[in-house]
Amino acid sequence: MAGGHLSFDEFMSMPREEQNVRYKDLSDHDKFRARLADVSVKEVFVPCNYCVHYHGFNKCDAYPDKIPRDADDLVLKNPDHKCAGKYRFEHMGHKWSLEFEQNRTGGTGGDNAEKGL
Repeated sequence: MAGGHLSFDEFMSMPREEQNVRYKDLSDHDKFRARLADVSVKEVFVPCNYCVHYHGFNKCDAYPDKIPRDADDLVLKNPDHKCAGKYRFEHMGHKWSLEFEQNRTGGTGGDNAEKGL
């Protein structure tokens, strides 16, 4: 440990469990490097970004001022979650949508199954 901070090289040689504890001992720059080097981070799916009601810039028909922070989590937990007003998540038909729709409908694929969406 040089100068009260853990070096990046020392950090990278540690087991993952120890890295989780010692991350706070890195300099800000080395924290950034560690995040870039983290191959365990999985792709994050944000359902609101793929909803037909989404306008971009964290706004949609249901939330014209700003989508609440927990909206995506609520949709992931319950795809039939009702958003504000009459709105609920409706996918645009991207590659992941058939799998998402099958999970939502219990494997039937819903109306979009025959369309190949």
